[in-house]
Amino acid sequence: LEPISLKYGYDRGTPIDRIYIEDFITKHKDAIRGVCLEVHDTAYIKKYGANVIRADALDINASNGLANIFGDIRNLKGLIADNTYDCLVINHTLNLLDDINAGISECYRILKPGGTLLATLPGPIAPVNDSKFSYWRLTKNAAKYLMAKHFDADKVLVETYGNVVAGQAFLTGLAAEELSKEEIAHNDPRFPIAITIKAIK
Repeated sequence: LEPISLKYGYDRGTPIDRIYIEDFITKHKDAIRGVCLEVHDTAYIKKYGANVIRADALDINASNGLANIFGDIRNLKGLIADNTYDCLVINHTLNLLDDINAGISECYRILKPGGTLLATLPGPIAPVNDSKFSYWRLTKNAAKYLMAKHFDADKVLVETYGNVVAGQAFLTGLAAEELSKEEIAHNDPRFPIAITIKAIK
């Protein structure tokens, strides 16, 4: 009655949702430029960014040696000024907030006009291994609805990744290396593992 792994596949290889996150970031890497912010570390900014002037890493955990800004993404006033960033890379973070609207509002506030938010969220087909810090599993429509409260709806692109086979494997704890490329790449919106958001201020 237990999954093969409770570590999202990390102990067996690459988590399936990480494949989807990297594909999304790759598609929109041109937006990673200028002054950028990422949560926890700057790995994706460094890997995919071009013409990056500054890369900041935000974390609520002050013991994270990979971050240089410490604060709560729900309220960064007094810590980060309005219109600071050209790009925000916010992967699998907004779902951890009790007040998700506050987090989205702060993302909008700290973006420069014309700046881009690249965000990912776990879809409905995703394990909840630590319920203490997990609040939301959104559908595509829910993500669109929430983003449109803060961004111009015409400047928000929400897409999904996943399918029933990859979803079963992900819930079981299998790694991407244990599926074929076709099993991972096939996209069936009925079975979303990851929700991706590109929003322009």
